[in-house]
Amino acid sequence: MRLFGKEKHTTTENRFKAPVKEPKEKKARKPLFRFNPMAILKSVLDGSMLSSEKMLRNYPFLLFIALLILLHIANAYYSEKNQRKVERTAEELKELRYEYINNKSKLMYLTNHSEISKRIQSKGIKESVDPPVKLFIKTENKRNSE
Repeated sequence: MRLFGKEKHTTTENRFKAPVKEPKEKKARKPLFRFNPMAILKSVLDGSMLSSEKMLRNYPFLLFIALLILLHIANAYYSEKNQRKVERTAEELKELRYEYINNKSKLMYLTNHSEISKRIQSKGIKESVDPPVKLFIKTENKRNSE
């Protein structure tokens, strides 16, 4: 409705919002690549996959991935080798510690006073029953006597 050059709006009209468009129905897309395991297997077996343009562009990347795989395998072998070496060294250390403790206990037993006295009696040396005496030596000053 128009009055004096201006439009008159009624209260039922929506003046602020744009009209709502109903969504269109999407058409089903055709996939770009159909997964066909037999076709893939055939291209791998006859070698046509290796000479395709896509593969030729990706050779540097595939070589890089192959190098990373080889480095990973080498690193795994190296770490296993080092782990076996560490375990072997730990076992050797344990054996040496047992040997050290055994030798130390033998030495303590053999250096007991009673054990020493038994061993020297078999060689004909008698143990002294008198306590040791401290000896004092008198020395004259050579400078005073001159």
